[in-house]
Amino acid sequence: MSKLALLLRGAAMILWLLISQTPSTCCVHARCVTGERDALLSFKASLLDPSGRLSSWQGDDCCQWKGVRCSNRTGNIVALNLRNTNNFWYDFYDADGLNLLRGGDLSLLGGELSSSLIALHHLRHLDLSCNFFNGTSIPVFMGSFKNLRYLNLSWAGFGGKIPSQIGNISSLQYLDVSSNYFFHEQNTFFMSSTDLSWLPRLTFLRHVDMTDVDLSSVRDWVHMVNMLPALQVLRLSECGLNHTVSKLSHSNLTNLEVLDLSDNEQIYTPLQHNWFWDLTSLKELYLSEYAYLAPAGPIPDRLGNMSALRVLDLSSSSIVGLFPKSLENMCNLQVLRMNGNNIDADIREFMQRLPMCSWNSLEELSLDYTNMSGTFPTTLIRKMSNLSVLLLSENKLVGELPAGVGALGNLKILALSYNNFSGPVPLGLGAVNLKILYLNNNKFNGFVPLGIGAVSHLKELYYNNFSGPAPSWVGALGNLQILDLSHNSFSGPVPPGIGSLSNLTTLDLSYNRFQGVISKDHVEHLSRLKYLDLSYNFLKIDIHTNSSPPFKLRNASFRSCQLGPRFPLWLRWQTDIDALVLENTKLDDVIPDWFWVTFSRASFLQASGNKLHGSLPPSLEHISVGRIYLGSNLLTGQVPQLPISMTCLNLSSNFLSGPLPSLKAPLLEELLLANNNITGSIPPSMCQLTGLNRLDLSGNKITGDLEQMQCWKQSDMPNTNSADKFGSSMLSLALNHNELSGIFPQFLQNASQLLFLDLSHNRFFGSLPKWLPERMPNLQILRLRSNIFHGHIPKNIIYLGKLHFLDIAHNNISGSIPDSLANFKAMTVIAQNSEDYIFEESIPVITKDQQRDYTFEIYNQVVNLDFSCNKLTAHIPEEIHLLIGLTNLNLSSNQFSGTIHDQIGDLKQLESLDLSYNELSGEIPPSLSALTSLSHLNLSYNNLSGTIPSGSQLQALDDQIYIYVGNPGLCGPPLLKNCSTNGTQQSFYEDRSHMGSLYLGMSIGFVIGLWTVFCTMMMKRTWMMAYFRIIDNLYDKAYVQVAISWSRLMRKNQDAA
Repeated sequence: MSKLALLLRGAAMILWLLISQTPSTCCVHARCVTGERDALLSFKASLLDPSGRLSSWQGDDCCQWKGVRCSNRTGNIVALNLRNTNNFWYDFYDADGLNLLRGGDLSLLGGELSSSLIALHHLRHLDLSCNFFNGTSIPVFMGSFKNLRYLNLSWAGFGGKIPSQIGNISSLQYLDVSSNYFFHEQNTFFMSSTDLSWLPRLTFLRHVDMTDVDLSSVRDWVHMVNMLPALQVLRLSECGLNHTVSKLSHSNLTNLEVLDLSDNEQIYTPLQHNWFWDLTSLKELYLSEYAYLAPAGPIPDRLGNMSALRVLDLSSSSIVGLFPKSLENMCNLQVLRMNGNNIDADIREFMQRLPMCSWNSLEELSLDYTNMSGTFPTTLIRKMSNLSVLLLSENKLVGELPAGVGALGNLKILALSYNNFSGPVPLGLGAVNLKILYLNNNKFNGFVPLGIGAVSHLKELYYNNFSGPAPSWVGALGNLQILDLSHNSFSGPVPPGIGSLSNLTTLDLSYNRFQGVISKDHVEHLSRLKYLDLSYNFLKIDIHTNSSPPFKLRNASFRSCQLGPRFPLWLRWQTDIDALVLENTKLDDVIPDWFWVTFSRASFLQASGNKLHGSLPPSLEHISVGRIYLGSNLLTGQVPQLPISMTCLNLSSNFLSGPLPSLKAPLLEELLLANNNITGSIPPSMCQLTGLNRLDLSGNKITGDLEQMQCWKQSDMPNTNSADKFGSSMLSLALNHNELSGIFPQFLQNASQLLFLDLSHNRFFGSLPKWLPERMPNLQILRLRSNIFHGHIPKNIIYLGKLHFLDIAHNNISGSIPDSLANFKAMTVIAQNSEDYIFEESIPVITKDQQRDYTFEIYNQVVNLDFSCNKLTAHIPEEIHLLIGLTNLNLSSNQFSGTIHDQIGDLKQLESLDLSYNELSGEIPPSLSALTSLSHLNLSYNNLSGTIPSGSQLQALDDQIYIYVGNPGLCGPPLLKNCSTNGTQQSFYEDRSHMGSLYLGMSIGFVIGLWTVFCTMMMKRTWMMAYFRIIDNLYDKAYVQVAISWSRLMRKNQDAA
């Protein structure tokens, strides 16, 4: 034993002597190799380096350059780290104007990445991440780095396919090519790979990240990664994977700890039938939106075998129901994300399914949007002593928050928004260590408790019913950056303490009942404020200052506050404004000249609903504003020349006059000039506005034939591509109430997306075109009334399946109504139109014998057929009863004949029915009384007959007699003419029943009269003698006259014989 010790001591002495005689290299750095230095300089020369990150790359010793590491022994470069650590994104773009660059990004002068890097034969570590290499492909020479162990090309703006030569880097242990994509010509291009057969050659790989690489063409990806036995981390998120296997015959991934397959929603195999449930070594499993489109199903029992799991993300993965009961061994669970699944259970039952042994380790529990109900499970959550993140938003939780919420001492983030919590917020809620709190979109009421003031990052209190004054403690939140109290019922003055929040960037007090004045004191310290919204309060904005306020706002909204009557001068200094809303702010002033200078670079200017007067500048071409809304003011003069960058202009409801200018705004999407005094014709330059979505020129004095615009040529055949033609993007067109003429506009054959068309009250003539259903299949509202159209209604008009409002009244249209009305699909259902694109703010609708202005919310639900005042003949189609969604039917002032169909009572939604001034005959169908929604009926001036039906709905209508006037065959209430169901025969019997009374009355009268005369003569003798003397005289005269006449007659007879 002693001999061995002596030998060891001797060997140690000799080793020490050898080391002591060798020059130390621990403090001496070898100089870089000249050839490698030249390679780096050549590489630098091929790059753009706007921030000078490579400014240290000069001199002889490249080992001292930033990002370069050399071997201390040989001087060879072993590591090149050019990762851009600057995470701040500047507002400048690449040559395509689409790829937003970070400050400090390296990019290419042109071509591909310089191949000079091949000279770095000893390179072990290469990091080019977080730069932008212009969408070029990863160079093939990357496969030449035989000694490379670490390769990071993530977020570097590479494109194309991953070269298979990467598989030649036999020593590679870390590979990251994630998040490489770029934009070009409004398209997004991702790095891709169609074959992963090179991947198994990298047998030492421990870490693979191919996030955002398009692998949609790779079907055997599971088997390829299964051939990497050393793999510990695999990230294939958002790769477009569309194929998987349910089980591996033999798994080599026994060392895999992190698996991320999230956002591969096109896997159609149900989640429970997948290979990864047998990977018991996993510590982190990310399956968010994996197999999102697959059939929904439960969580498999095999999850209980994954006892090492610390992070489990199953959000939005088509899971239904609760956890299985086999999870008792998952004691290491720290993060559980189940949001976006249909758990559909009581939250207490869900919590009890979690493994109890993990309650003390659980740090994050995300259950947003899981369709869970019940009350807040305070007792159960208290047992999760380390819980710091609790997300329960967008569920159906109810009741009051218990006071025990304040005892959750480690909770830092609490999200309870979009539930039905009610009552006051617990006083102790602010006692916890909360950093972020979301309470918005509930039914909390009462005062905001003082304790919430301790929440350092109070996020959302909006959309509740909080009332009373705004919390005074707001001014004490010195670190607060966002304060949103909108959509509540706060009242009283705005707390002046808000003015002391020097870190505040966003202040939203909109949709409350605040009163009083916003003065200079409220804003004097808000130097970082960028977003300010005080809309829909009772506030007066009175910031008296002739100098620049402390803030430079980006967005400012004062809708329905009082800013006027004069334009506030302090706005002059807000040169950073991107969006400014001054709608309904009681401004009564001329728009100052500085307005167009200060806000020349804004994207949104809104000052409608004021009393702004004067004229606009003759030209706005010098500004770059995207959208201008100045409608409903008192502006005069002409429409100005528009800036080339403008996308929307609203000058409706002013007093503008003169002709339209030449329109040189190719990006224009909305042009709203309704209700002015504009004259002249529509300029031909209008045809260049091919991106126009909405055009409203209604209510002016515009003249001319639209064909003179030359927006349509005969060479523009209907089957050609019309995507770049005028009307191809049109959704709404309103030209009504002008003096336009000509045939139906031919350019509308390009308008395949059109939803709303109003040509009413003009002088258009000709027949209605037959191409309407084919060329405008999405049409929902068509108004052509008060023109001079003639001819028949096209039979194929019924194939406008989305049409729910058709008005062709007051024209000269003849013929009959087309059959098969059931093809008006939108009229055969009760109106449920969910269209959110506002065609027009309001339109006049003729219904119930009067004109009413309906807002979009109302007229979009109206189902209307108005064919009145034409020359239509024949019968009313029987199929009209199938249009059960109809709310207004007007066929008056035509020449319809036949009867009113019995099934008219099927139109239960009908509110107005006008069939007057036709030639209808027969009886009024009794089913008419079943129209319980009917509030206006007119059947006057027809040939209707029989008894008028009775019914509470019909009897409740106004102008009862006027409804039926002009129909001589009608009888019964409310008319004075009586009638019955048995006709003349029953009338005869009714007369006979009155004869007895008549005879009785006559007899009684005769007797009374006779006895009155006799009694009088008996009492007056002289009267009696005089009476009989008169009778005698009359008798004598009569006798003599008869005797003479008889004598003469006999004499004539004798002479004749």
